[in-house]
Amino acid sequence: MNKAAIALSILALILSTIAILQMVGLREIEMATSSAEDMFRPARKAEERLTVQMERLHHFADKLYLSTYWENTDLATFYVNKIEGIIEDISFGQYEQNGLEIGALARDMLRGPLDGMAASIQTEEQEAMESAWYELAAACNDCHAVAEREYIQIEAPDKGMYTSQRFMK
Repeated sequence: MNKAAIALSILALILSTIAILQMVGLREIEMATSSAEDMFRPARKAEERLTVQMERLHHFADKLYLSTYWENTDLATFYVNKIEGIIEDISFGQYEQNGLEIGALARDMLRGPLDGMAASIQTEEQEAMESAWYELAAACNDCHAVAEREYIQIEAPDKGMYTSQRFMK
């Protein structure tokens, strides 16, 4: 094979690699790199994944509060379902902190208040929904205390914090 043919082969390989990378996208490449790094620091990555799940939980709890505040029961039911899914994800995540299985802890401590939240939505009474939300937030804070993260405290959100979403019916 002559030098020109080798150069063309290398160029074709480079161009096809670039095309594939563009199709796959930088996000997937970052995820693949991140996954390789995970092998070398699994405990740190597990904590980061748990933090992301907790951020999602907090985000939807805020939206649940605003839905109940505006008595939008359909939206509130949607957010209860989202929260249930996140708790399920956490319970399967095998997260451990200070010798505690965080998934089981969250599931056990939040199940009752979340069921109470769902029941209060069925009443369509704003006071019952608000009370149930505060019970759920208290359970979150109790869970944080058990996990020795008592400095993380959940409170009701500012009613104007999501200006790009309508919570009223």
